Amino acid sequence: MESSTKQLINAIEAERAKLKLNQYEFSDFLGITESLYSMLKTGSRQPSLKVLSIFMQKLPEITPEVTIYIMRQGNDGEFSKTSKKMEGKNTRAYIHVSPTPDNPKKPSKNAK
Repeated sequence: MESSTKQLINAIEAERAKLKLNQYEFSDFLGITESLYSMLKTGSRQPSLKVLSIFMQKLPEITPEVTIYIMRQGNDGEFSKTSKKMEGKNTRAYIHVSPTPDNPKKPSKNAK
């Protein structure tokens, strides 16, 4: 199992332990089947973007691990220069919308 996958699974399992839920209760909490959760946990199946978004929504504490996992998958398992700098840091993603000819309105100062 790739290290980013191990990190993700370890983070998910840590959250399950904090919540004191068994595997069935935890998969129900996440809104996925126990079978899918088991396959993800053993590494026999990789999480889809939909499942990763569920993890981030239901377990916001593991967002850094999900982000690292996604970035590594997008780079064929290799870190980009940016993701190397971000590893291990508590990061937040901010979206910046640049004005375009179709949307000349500038983003508000409060937009993150």
